[in-house]
Amino acid sequence: MEEKPLEHYEWLMPLAPWENPKILKAAINSLQNQTWPAQNLIVSVDGKLTEELKKVLNEYSLPMKIIEANQWIGTGAALEIGINQCRSKWVLRADSDDKAYPRRAEIQLKHLANNPNIAALGGQLLEEWGNGKVQGVRKVPITEKDINILAYWRNPLNHPTVALNRHMVEKVGGYRNIQYFEDWDLWLRMRKHKMRLENLKDTLVSAGVNANYLNRRRGFKYLKKEIQFMIKCAAEGTLPLCQVAALVMVRSPWRLLPANMLVNVMRKFRATV
Repeated sequence: MEEKPLEHYEWLMPLAPWENPKILKAAINSLQNQTWPAQNLIVSVDGKLTEELKKVLNEYSLPMKIIEANQWIGTGAALEIGINQCRSKWVLRADSDDKAYPRRAEIQLKHLANNPNIAALGGQLLEEWGNGKVQGVRKVPITEKDINILAYWRNPLNHPTVALNRHMVEKVGGYRNIQYFEDWDLWLRMRKHKMRLENLKDTLVSAGVNANYLNRRRGFKYLKKEIQFMIKCAAEGTLPLCQVAALVMVRSPWRLLPANMLVNVMRKFRATV
């Protein structure tokens, strides 16, 4: 059977003004070196660029559109502004501190060419410490049934690996500025609209993990945001109230653990689906 031609796509990258220029450079290198090149890279800045970051972005021949905000607006708002600038049907998410494998776009677009009704397509994610030591694979399920089950308990897609159907994102209201949970919020709304979520078995992206990454996901501040998000889910009908109650009871103790203990908890649950 003759393969369908691969479609056009764009990268969507939110960028914090405090990002390390060397890490950003490695991330963009991985996008520029794809076996199937993008038509555009949309960089949505959560504030104003530093001169160092401007210098990095100006080094590349990859077609690029940079959007700056006047002040800090949050990742969800930056993503919504960015995706509104995209014109392709398929938008591939990229983080400014991750590296995409060379065949990432090709692998995803080949799958999407044969499955054009998918709303969001993710994959497996390799987590590494800053010294390059492999921490483990953040596994996500590959069957629709398992994805739907996991979505009730935690994020069922690895956000930095996802290819999005832009029209379906728009249909459910786009990204919302729900700090820490803008991606899970989007998948739950897609599920409510009976849209199709999928994951590939392929590892598509490597992500840097460090103590700061873990510390942002623990403590009373994070727990408060998490409970507010879950209450919103119950109010909007994306999660049943009984499930929200169970989530609060199960997840709250994790958020108050010391960082070194949280590592072990996250490693266990992320490696098992």
